[in-house]
Amino acid sequence: TMKDFSLQLYSLREVPTLRQRMEIAAQAGYTGVEFAGYDGIAGPEMRRLLASLGLRGTGSHIAYDALRDDLDGCVRYCLEAGITSAACPGCEMNDRDQALAQAEFLEACAERFGAEGIPFAYHNHAHEFADAGNGETLFDVLLHNTSKLGAELDVFWAAYAGVDPLAFIQTYAGRVPLLHFKEFGAENANVELGRGCLDFAALARAGLAQGTRELIVEQEQYTMPPEESIRVDAAYMQALTLA
Repeated sequence: TMKDFSLQLYSLREVPTLRQRMEIAAQAGYTGVEFAGYDGIAGPEMRRLLASLGLRGTGSHIAYDALRDDLDGCVRYCLEAGITSAACPGCEMNDRDQALAQAEFLEACAERFGAEGIPFAYHNHAHEFADAGNGETLFDVLLHNTSKLGAELDVFWAAYAGVDPLAFIQTYAGRVPLLHFKEFGAENANVELGRGCLDFAALARAGLAQGTRELIVEQEQYTMPPEESIRVDAAYMQALTLA
């Protein structure tokens, strides 16, 4: 059974404060959290807050503009707070030329984070799987033109785009340090884990075998109140057997 897995705190965005979101995650059984903003909490204070709740700071979604405007500050915060990976949660990428330009920018980010021992990845939505010509998607262009940049594969958005997330993990073995576990349900809806069509045991096995450091649950849509939704997800993760 799974002992360690994280929650992308964006899943609890309707809860007023970040501290409350972190408390709810810890109570639900998540052992790690991925941030989507810090609520003005300073790095050293965040480290203490994580420790007090028994949580690991397993990731952070850092906005493109923040990376562009103050890369050193972004890295320093992760070091101060004890956050062990980072990701860009998306950027504009509409054609091959734009993907090549973003590859250069994101690789520079990955080098700077990597120098401090922090893997840096790009988190996809659906548009990165658009055709870029030469038999490549825009995501392919991004990864074929970088070496330090990883992929934080969002399995829901891959499925949404008609891409098999398992095949992606196998194609890019060694380049997928983080996986977003998000369920793909009827009518392209994001539902709770185990209530859709994705094989999370197979995805977890494939990911962990190729070097995935953390499985991160995210809910963008809900069929029940968000706090209940992430508890259902946690119970599903705890029961996930990889044998």
